[in-house]
Amino acid sequence: MEHRRPVSVVISSLLVFLSAFLFLPFSLFREVSTGLDPSWAIGHSMGVRDGLVAGRDIIWTYGPLGVLATRLSIAVERWHLILWDLYIVASSTLIVIYGFYTLRSLSAKLLLLGVVFVTSLFVTRYVSSLPLIVFVLFCFALFYYIRFGALWALALAGVNALLAFYLKANIGLPALLMLGVTVGVSWLGLIRIDRRSPAVFSLAFLGALVVFSRPLRTDLAGYLVGQVHLANAYNDAMAIPLDQGSLGTAYLTMAITLVAAFALVGLASLRWLVKDPPSALLFGMTALHLYLLFKNGFLRPDEHIRLFFLTAPAALGIVALLVPPPLRHRMVALTALALLFSLSFAVPYFSLAYLQRKLDGLELYVRQATSLGKPTINLAKLEADRLPPELLSLIGTQSVDVIPWEIAMVAANGLRYSPRPVIQSQLAFDGYLDAANADAYRSAGAPDVVLYEPGDIDGRHPFFTESQTKLALLANYQVAARSDRLLVLQRLPEPLVVTEERTVSGEIALGEVLEIEDHAGLQMMRAQVDYSLLGKLVRLLFQPARLQVRIEFSDGEVRTYRAIPTILQGGVLINRFVESLEQAEDFFGNRGQGGRTVKKLMLQTDQPWAFREIIPYQIRYLHVGARSD
Repeated sequence: MEHRRPVSVVISSLLVFLSAFLFLPFSLFREVSTGLDPSWAIGHSMGVRDGLVAGRDIIWTYGPLGVLATRLSIAVERWHLILWDLYIVASSTLIVIYGFYTLRSLSAKLLLLGVVFVTSLFVTRYVSSLPLIVFVLFCFALFYYIRFGALWALALAGVNALLAFYLKANIGLPALLMLGVTVGVSWLGLIRIDRRSPAVFSLAFLGALVVFSRPLRTDLAGYLVGQVHLANAYNDAMAIPLDQGSLGTAYLTMAITLVAAFALVGLASLRWLVKDPPSALLFGMTALHLYLLFKNGFLRPDEHIRLFFLTAPAALGIVALLVPPPLRHRMVALTALALLFSLSFAVPYFSLAYLQRKLDGLELYVRQATSLGKPTINLAKLEADRLPPELLSLIGTQSVDVIPWEIAMVAANGLRYSPRPVIQSQLAFDGYLDAANADAYRSAGAPDVVLYEPGDIDGRHPFFTESQTKLALLANYQVAARSDRLLVLQRLPEPLVVTEERTVSGEIALGEVLEIEDHAGLQMMRAQVDYSLLGKLVRLLFQPARLQVRIEFSDGEVRTYRAIPTILQGGVLINRFVESLEQAEDFFGNRGQGGRTVKKLMLQTDQPWAFREIIPYQIRYLHVGARSD
């Protein structure tokens, strides 16, 4: 054995270098930019920097540790990111070295290196990759504990579950579920592990969850409730149809083939799994892992598709490393299939150009990591969001929020940020989230100024989103100025009174026209659009069926937009329509009586099997009136 030790040291050292080279990002800090996605990264970072409480002051898909994923110098220091990157690289290297010495054949070792490479392509490119990679690290540690009963692995799984939870709760919550199931089956004696250790671990983990909520400024109850609403409504609001061209169909076919192959391996191994509960538990948890990857990749099947194909090999490879040899061969073959499918994304990176890019990125990373002084934001990247001098003079030092999403304007102009909890409108996609934003605009801590632009994403009705928030704006703000791009809404010294004149309830059927009464005030409708049993199943496994709203204006023009069931359930303004800056100025300047007038409304779908035909509704007739006494 002694003569092999130097060889092992050399190989391990090479694997450490390979992991560091592949998994380190292209730069220590990310550059700011304008646009929807860069803006939420800026807004979230500024919220964390300013000490906003997650779950109360800010409700977003990313938690307080999300700044480690966005990597903007607004809220993190160099040493934060360096320590974090060292942790990711060290944890990844642990898995790589373990796999290299566990797998016996040369082909399996080469397969492992292929999995490492394609996984690194995802890690270094996407903000969303970090929580998912932490989830992969969590799975390895938890599965190792299940297989071998090593308490260090359970502790490491707990650490990664905490990190995932505070990074992005919709990834952390499945980790907590898997951790709870493991502890439960251990305590029940279904797997041969000491029953006392999981009980002690549970108390320690729950204590850590609560203790760390304080320095991380998290309202745990609010954080959990908000994340449940975000995750549920995201399924309805953010889905986009799969491209029906050959490429989109091919990707979906490959993904379904991989999932089906995994299911077939499980069925073929069922007799063996029944006799080996730890392996059965690993299979069940891997099924959940694949489901999460599939939903993340194909709910919005655009660039998100890469997510599935570049991380599925790692999800399956972990199981291949930890199941006993009789089952390992099947899982290695399944991992090879996943790697084959990933090549459609990975092949362009097998090039000298990519190698040079990685070398340049490593040089930039080292240069940024060793620089002295605090890094600054490159405002030249935000030049497109510079405001005219007259607007900056009007705003001065007042606190500012932005609707619907261009938060980069705050950083570009050095403004004082005071956001509503759901910092961008497109994610305020149910009544709870909308109400949280509306309450913020009614509160004593509301921003002094709101920069307002009309519009929405994905073909949605451009004025349905944040209807409760728009009502709060009408009562608490007035138009102070307008540029060629936006309105400046100034907070009123005293709020206006919102009077509910009457309420009407009724039912309509899908495809039935609802005549909207001619009314000087506003009409807020809540429509209870429910999925059928089949519709719920399709929504759970793939995407929800698409619902549309067809509106007819007073001049006879007809428009059709995408309608979101969770937004309809929370309440939408139905008799007014705003899509342009002129209409927005008319609407807010005339206390809700401006904008275009809608006379008819119809909810329709080309997938009627997915919805219940009858839709109960309630319409509140509102008037924004004089100032309160």
